[in-house]
Amino acid sequence: MSGMVVVAVEAAADRVIVHLTISNRSKDSDLYLEKSKALSTPLLRTKLFRIKCKGEEIAYKGPMAKKGPPGPEDFLRLPPGAELKRSAEITSLYGFLAGSHEYTIEYRAFHGDPNDEAKLVELKSEPAAFVFCK
Repeated sequence: MSGMVVVAVEAAADRVIVHLTISNRSKDSDLYLEKSKALSTPLLRTKLFRIKCKGEEIAYKGPMAKKGPPGPEDFLRLPPGAELKRSAEITSLYGFLAGSHEYTIEYRAFHGDPNDEAKLVELKSEPAAFVFCK
């Protein structure tokens, strides 16, 4: 796989901010990312992260935008060796439990290719741990 994803979390007293880094490790191929799945806006409109507490996934409560298939303008091109860094606050988008808890978070999404609609690339991160007190 040419894409590598790293997730880091900044958990403060009242908010959770996720930092996403997607790298194209290929030496000769572009990596295409669907903007809606690459934190292209500060507001998430789909479930991109799997967050668990004690092995149980917590609910995604944010909006779910339904769209048709992405067009060429819906992609970001990541050239070989390049990386994309984005951040978003996710505090109100997930059902964090009351009190202090340890969570794990991982990014997982399928990205298409504007040049080949049959091509799908799954990008996922290793789980990252964080503690948040709601």
